[in-house]
Amino acid sequence: QQQLDDAKEKVTECERESKSALEALEEERTKTARLEKEIQDEKKRAQEAIERAKDAEEMATEREQQQLDDAKEKVTECERESKSALEALEEERTKTARLEKEIQDEKKRAQEAIERAKDAEEMATEREQQQLDDA
Repeated sequence: QQQLDDAKEKVTECERESKSALEALEEERTKTARLEKEIQDEKKRAQEAIERAKDAEEMATEREQQQLDDAKEKVTECERESKSALEALEEERTKTARLEKEIQDEKKRAQEAIERAKDAEEMATEREQQQLDDA
């Protein structure tokens, strides 16, 4: 009976850990989705800045040239920010993949614990039946 109780407790603990890992995975997925949105916004901003830069290049005056230089600087800054966001996204995806693997491992361990608990219950029932038969 103690082994059965221990096995049930392990199953419950595994289920809690799995639930916790699933919640963490959902948080990571939410972060990843937010990062992907930010990257799309950054790409759009960069594209708009590039288009503004191209328009500015067509102008000939010194003032327009200064505006062009400013636009190029903004494009460079946007590209740096986009690259940084892409790197952060890749890190998030790596974390998400790792969490998904951990969750699968936890599910497998929980299933194994459930099977062990069922086996233990069956053995206990068989022992009780044997004791009743012997008595």
